Amino acid sequence: MPQMKPQAAGNTRRAPRELDDEIVKIIQGSRKPLSAYDIVDSFARRRKRIVPSQVYRCLQRLQELGEIRRIESLRAFCVAGERREAVVYCEECGTHTTICIGEVVDTVEEAVRAQGFDELKTIVEVSGRCEKCRSESGTIDEAG
Repeated sequence: MPQMKPQAAGNTRRAPRELDDEIVKIIQGSRKPLSAYDIVDSFARRRKRIVPSQVYRCLQRLQELGEIRRIESLRAFCVAGERREAVVYCEECGTHTTICIGEVVDTVEEAVRAQGFDELKTIVEVSGRCEKCRSESGTIDEAG
């Protein structure tokens, strides 16, 4: 009979859904989108051990469930909104939000389908500088 190796301290096995919930809480608690390695670091700060492959599996599952979304250009994750929302993020501080762009998505998808494509994945991301970062650098103008 094979002998079981004792687990290292702090390396207790967690159920996938438990990890998923922890990762969602970490992402929700961040003011900026997080990479998989940011999430690993967050676990380490709380003295919990997790390996990147576990995080990637959870992130994949959470995306499939529609709980989080990947910001492609940042290779980072935030809480998911509606499919017809664009992610808008600050290039300086990482603050992010979403805006509704339903009609824009409809128009783009209609044009793409007219070209014979289907099973579309429409991703809209907008980067810039938030009002706070602009005001701190003194570059805010009258129009905002």
